[in-house]
Amino acid sequence: MVVNLLGVGPREARRPENLTAEGGVAPLLATDPPDSCLTATTDAGSESEAAARRGVAAYYRQAVAAGPVRRLRPAQVGVPIADQGPWGVRTHRKERSPVPAPELPSISTLMNFDEASRIVVDFLKAHVPLGYWAVTRFDGERQLYLEVRDDVYGAGPGGSHPWSGSFCVRMVAGEGPRVAPDVSAVSAYADVPVGDQLDIGAYVGIPITYGDGTLFGTLCGLDPQSQADDFAAHEPLLHLLTNLLSMILASDLDRTEQARLRERAELAADTDVLTGLLNRRGWERALEAEEGRYRRFGDPAVVLLVDLDELKETNDTIGHAAGDVVIQSAALVISSCMRPYDYVARVGGDEFAVLATDTTVADARVIVERIREAFDAADLAASIGFAPFSIETGFVGTVAAADRAMYDEKRRRRAGNQGA
Repeated sequence: MVVNLLGVGPREARRPENLTAEGGVAPLLATDPPDSCLTATTDAGSESEAAARRGVAAYYRQAVAAGPVRRLRPAQVGVPIADQGPWGVRTHRKERSPVPAPELPSISTLMNFDEASRIVVDFLKAHVPLGYWAVTRFDGERQLYLEVRDDVYGAGPGGSHPWSGSFCVRMVAGEGPRVAPDVSAVSAYADVPVGDQLDIGAYVGIPITYGDGTLFGTLCGLDPQSQADDFAAHEPLLHLLTNLLSMILASDLDRTEQARLRERAELAADTDVLTGLLNRRGWERALEAEEGRYRRFGDPAVVLLVDLDELKETNDTIGHAAGDVVIQSAALVISSCMRPYDYVARVGGDEFAVLATDTTVADARVIVERIREAFDAADLAASIGFAPFSIETGFVGTVAAADRAMYDEKRRRRAGNQGA
């Protein structure tokens, strides 16, 4: 076999720039190099020859795939510069510069999770060809969109769909791949409900986890068009980005918990004298402090409003002292039905408010039923309304929705009493 080692090791000898051609003229670049690019004789057997040929061919194919044309050094081919073009062939074709790989985004564990999420989805939207990219949160019932870059489906932050009907629930269960260039080729995704609602040709889903490894949500990508098989080569990059997001999430949650402890200590001054609960000022401060966190992490939360029935009649007929006892009893009942980390406040004469943290709508129904049973046992009457926190409306909209639900129930109760 003919190989010119040029005084370098075997790995370097396989590079195109270290190969010469017979007579000092290198061959045209081709997918498979011609025999004439191997020049010096060696005693290598057929196995070594085959290995060397495979190595040379691999480098030639790499060079073709890379696109830019490389020049051989004159000292190697032994001909004047004027007589050589790219790869030793006289040519007037202009050399192209290689397209640089995109720089990875700058992300730090000192960032808030929402800031890092924005950077990641912006980067992916610019460099990985899918029309929809999002950081999503699994809240126990639904897949919530925290950060979204979408120009195909019209989705935005705060939107959601049932987790049970998502591609991601199959992916997390290990039933489908994390990167599916062609969804139609994956049987596990064939009957997923979201696929009936949206035209999905390609899918990406990579888990984002808490520090203990449990699921927080996913980095999700979708596109109506299927992608080429080599799209799966993006998977290592996607895993790197989700690992970074998971680390930032853990760091941000730790800082958030420390801040909550400090704030709760400060809220001790904003309490209602009669009940010991937060007063209206403390309630508003608590909501203001939590607003950004719930938007950032997409944690499920529910606001409950409780309005005592017939307190005015009690004050008018028995006296305000008796009314105060009713208020204190109601405060005790509500507090006993909630957890230490929930916020409970007296926000008006006969009105109470609760921020039930890490609570889904299904959980809220259980809490409301528990409060009603406890009120009945204490011979108290109240109307209760609740609403889940929404990223789109914030706590202002959530409180307003809970207030409407509470007054709807109060009207039903009054109508029922009148009918009786």
